[in-house]
Amino acid sequence: MTVLGSCVSVCLYDRRLRYGGMNHYQLPEPLPLEPPSTRFGVTSIEQLIATLGEFGSRIGDLKAHVVGGAFIEDHEQSRLVADLNIEMALRRLASGTSVLPPGTRGKAGAQDLFYTDSGRLVVSFLHNGGEAPEENVEFEL
Repeated sequence: MTVLGSCVSVCLYDRRLRYGGMNHYQLPEPLPLEPPSTRFGVTSIEQLIATLGEFGSRIGDLKAHVVGGAFIEDHEQSRLVADLNIEMALRRLASGTSVLPPGTRGKAGAQDLFYTDSGRLVVSFLHNGGEAPEENVEFEL
């Protein structure tokens, strides 16, 4: 489980082997001279794919879903970070994985509950600024 605002979570599920994994990252890429870290999408996504690969997953067997990237604060920097986070995930996952339509953007944060043994993903959009939360959305990867 994870809770997201402008951060993004990538859920990967291998239907052949019946297991999966999820990450959560804050920013798409590090600044120059910044060390690699899983707080950056470019590193976090690669590490998630590599870890599943160590257990026998092949990139073509992975189903993906991207969640998060909300515009929690109504200013341009929040929107830019959210957009770049989503673009990072979609760009990396475009090569080889099957990507479900993303549960991204909007003005409300999201709580992800990913069942790594079945590929079931439940996304609950959180209350934000007086707006009623949306209903839970469920996906099968």
